[in-house]
Amino acid sequence: MAQASASTDPIAAPKPGLLSHWKIMTGAGLGLALVVAGYLYLTSSPELPPALQLKQALEDLDAGRLLTARKTVTKLQEAGYVDPEFPGGTDFVLGMSTFLETQAQEEGRRDQGYVVAATYLQSADKHSVQAARRMQCAQALGISLYQSGAIEAAVPHLKEAVLSVGPGRSEAALCLAEAYVDSHVPDMLQKALELNSTVIADTTLTPLMRDQAWQQRAQLLIALNRPKEADEAQTHLSKENNASQGLIVLQAQTLMIDKRYKEALELLAPIANSERLERRYPASAAYLAARCAERLGEIAQQEGEATNSEALRVEARRWLGQAATDYERTAERFEGTHEAVAARLGAGDVLRSLGRSEEALSSYGHALRSVRKPEQFRNRWLTLTRLRERIQTAWDEWVKADRHADAIALAEMMSPVYPRADALELVARANESWAAHLQGQLSAARKDRLALVQSELKERWKRCGTAFEQLAEARTKGYAEALLKSADFFVLGHDFERAVQLLTKYLESQPPSTHSLALLKRGKALLDLDRSEDAMVDFSRLIEYHPTDPNAFMAQYLIGRVHLERNELDQAERNWRAFLAAHIVTPDSEEWRLSVYGLSKLLMLRAEAELQSSAAAPGAVPAAGPPVDEASQKSLRKAAYRRLEEVISRLEEYFDRYPKSAEIGEAHFWHARALQQSADAFEEEIPGAETDFARSELQRQRLARLDRAIKEFQTLQALLIKSQKSDSLDAVGKALLRNTGSELARCQYHRGDYQSAVDAYQACINRDPLSTDSLLALVQVANCYKHLGEPPRAATALAQARLMLKQLPDSAFASVPGAMSREDWARWLEWAQSQFPPQPSAPATAPLTSTTNTTTPQKSPSS
Repeated sequence: MAQASASTDPIAAPKPGLLSHWKIMTGAGLGLALVVAGYLYLTSSPELPPALQLKQALEDLDAGRLLTARKTVTKLQEAGYVDPEFPGGTDFVLGMSTFLETQAQEEGRRDQGYVVAATYLQSADKHSVQAARRMQCAQALGISLYQSGAIEAAVPHLKEAVLSVGPGRSEAALCLAEAYVDSHVPDMLQKALELNSTVIADTTLTPLMRDQAWQQRAQLLIALNRPKEADEAQTHLSKENNASQGLIVLQAQTLMIDKRYKEALELLAPIANSERLERRYPASAAYLAARCAERLGEIAQQEGEATNSEALRVEARRWLGQAATDYERTAERFEGTHEAVAARLGAGDVLRSLGRSEEALSSYGHALRSVRKPEQFRNRWLTLTRLRERIQTAWDEWVKADRHADAIALAEMMSPVYPRADALELVARANESWAAHLQGQLSAARKDRLALVQSELKERWKRCGTAFEQLAEARTKGYAEALLKSADFFVLGHDFERAVQLLTKYLESQPPSTHSLALLKRGKALLDLDRSEDAMVDFSRLIEYHPTDPNAFMAQYLIGRVHLERNELDQAERNWRAFLAAHIVTPDSEEWRLSVYGLSKLLMLRAEAELQSSAAAPGAVPAAGPPVDEASQKSLRKAAYRRLEEVISRLEEYFDRYPKSAEIGEAHFWHARALQQSADAFEEEIPGAETDFARSELQRQRLARLDRAIKEFQTLQALLIKSQKSDSLDAVGKALLRNTGSELARCQYHRGDYQSAVDAYQACINRDPLSTDSLLALVQVANCYKHLGEPPRAATALAQARLMLKQLPDSAFASVPGAMSREDWARWLEWAQSQFPPQPSAPATAPLTSTTNTTTPQKSPSS
């Protein structure tokens, strides 16, 4: 069975001949492998140490085997190798190989290569470069940085390279000279010319570099305003390839110096429209062509204005329109070049002159955004200073033309070309100018637009406040001044709460010695918020800590005003009398003027209150104070008349000193009122006079006072009516006109000039027919006719009053607490009319023309 089993399992029991075959094959294979391995070992070199690999890569670099050198150092970098004797070696090889490859490419394709080369070479320079390779690195790095636009960073390396010897020295010198040209500084231009001379003296220059050197020399001489020498330099240029375009561009620039712009355009047009890959000369030609069109437009515009020629104006607009189009096309086609930045700026200027502000803003924005680091800005067509000047000119002209929104938008784009604080200041100043413009429009605004203009003005003042607040935050020097100015603008915008916050910030951040003005301003803002207690704290603190500061004098006046507004008349009077008696300021000061006027007004109010109290029946209890007896009445009236005399005296001094003050209209009103009411003093003395002469003299003085009052009321009324006709009368002025009219009528009534009083009362009714004041005026008209002996006309006036009463709105009776109600008026008018017989011919209606409301008298109407 065992034998049978074995015969059925060939794998388990291979044949002896097959096993021997496998052994032979295996041995042969191993032997062959050993032979091959030995051969390879004997015929190949072992891998070099990293230091030797770097050395080999440098040799390959010098021999022009750039790809081999790059592969070698790439492996070393991947392995993390840093050579102890040449730490920047791998980056140096990568940077130099990229630089050399880039220079071998066509000019239009080099940009990215220079950026990569500069990155590697900067890293090599940072990690240290062998002394033997130092100048080679400086040349390549300087040229790469310059060609990639990092001119500021390139200059130190180019200066170092110029001191070297070798094939890269002249190219570095040309780049350094070009960097000096871009600075536009005369001394730098002269240095550039000297560098150019050293390059031209190099006998090893290639024809292409020699053309570049002579072309640069011609450009330098043009920049130095030496056109004849520039023409001579151009004669050394060849007529081949790019040099021919450069020559034509130079010739066009020479023509532009001579103002031969149309000839220059003919030369520039073919190059500007060239589609060749190399962009330098087409970019320059396109930009210069746009400048030619702009200059032709400006010349036509000036001649058109001088000769008043519409044809020349049309030609000017055509040329300027072409210039704008050419500038924009240049900027779009040659994006990223010097010409693109200059073209954006040129387009902005031209579009602005054509009134296309929105497009101009867009162009200015592109130009400004292209300058990321002003300290490194270089442009062969303009300096940073010139760029700023042109942007400033645009801002100035827009502000001058009241295009404030455009000026603000431009200022908001100016940073970083302008320091941020300077840009914010222009934003703030444009807002301020805008607000001042709106302020000037108020006087000329139509009545239907007045409220809109006022609302817009307040909003603009608040925008000013915000702008100066941002300016304050952006500044270290001038912070305090900007903060105070911001608060002032918020006050003008009636945002008193924000003003208080800013003034508090000022007080918390500035030394106490500088607090006086801020305390005064905050106190005023608190008064506007009806926070008189807090305001008094600021005023008192100001006076305590800064007693001799001029702001303390204004605070002293304002304390009196607070007392007056609180109806604390004794305190207000004491405050102002003490201030004026101390003579701590001169009468020329604002504080003195305001205090004199405030005291006069206070004395007037006190005199009127005393006269009203003295008019109560003996034994009656006034609203405030004890019952009034007859002796007290006389005492009150005497005190009131003394006050009126002081009012008259102080206000007459006020008129002499301050004829153009802001309160002059109100001052004349109070002065006339004082004259009118003081006339009663003479009338009251008449019964006690012992002789007819004395009585006649008192009557004469009484009438003289009334005549003076009438004249002053009439003069004031005429001025107010004139302002009203020109729509320049504010709410205070309108109230003053209404009160002046009624006081004039009352004064004429007491003078006995009843017909004049009727005319004056009727004028009051015509100005404001639907008010209780007009009801009272009609009652007074009835009284006048009664004195004139014309009862029918008196009855007619009362009938008109009853009709007017029915037409008055309910709001007319609710304006003053304690005033007569509609029912009170109805009962009184019914009784008054019953005193006159009915008149069938009496008019049934009164003239009704407006719906203005005034205050209602708080006592029954009487003569």
